[in-house]
Amino acid sequence: MHIDVAWDNPEKTVVRWAFSSAWTLAEFQAAADESRRLVQSVPHAVDLICDLDGTTYLPDGFLPLLVATLESSSPNRELIVAVGANRQVEAGIRAFNQVYGPYMRLTVLLAPTVSEARALIAQRRAGG
Repeated sequence: MHIDVAWDNPEKTVVRWAFSSAWTLAEFQAAADESRRLVQSVPHAVDLICDLDGTTYLPDGFLPLLVATLESSSPNRELIVAVGANRQVEAGIRAFNQVYGPYMRLTVLLAPTVSEARALIAQRRAGG
């Protein structure tokens, strides 16, 4: 699988997706299913870090699948932070935020590194 999904910390408050090279919509759906299973296994809020450093494009049909996935996500899933996105992927994220963000009351945040994504999550959790 080209998308690895695992807890990012022992407290189980952050799930990290690590994308590598080319990935398919089926692999994205499998990662979403695994992420949903992890998030639903705990009673508290869980944030998501998507480490896109290994990916160079968004496959055709990705945005509709992303919307459907987010619409069916667990209610305790909170922040989503995308890491290491190249210009093309970042443009896709910004398009999602503009078109779907207000409707879904969600903004995918951007960070250059996983450590900065963790800091951003900690800051938001602290009320900043």
